[in-house]
Amino acid sequence: MVVFAYKKSLGDGDVEHFIDRISDVRKQDRSTLAEYESILKGSVNKAVESGTVETWNSRQAYIPLGSLLHSAAMLGIDAPPMEGFDPNQVNEILGLT
Repeated sequence: MVVFAYKKSLGDGDVEHFIDRISDVRKQDRSTLAEYESILKGSVNKAVESGTVETWNSRQAYIPLGSLLHSAAMLGIDAPPMEGFDPNQVNEILGLT
């Protein structure tokens, strides 16, 4: 089972951490990601200012879900997404808020 969770809040520090991680994994100079970082911060700040950051974050979880399902299908694995569970119980079991 794979669970996709999202943060209820987001800020520039989260984007900076994300960019740092990309830089580390790709062994790429962080400065080459400056434009991407600026775009991400703009999107995040727009969502924060409009009061929709939690909704925006929750919808972002569908992007890696699609990639996971596509990858599973390419490997011949049937992996349907599932809803209909009690989210409060799942949060309790996984220690999420």
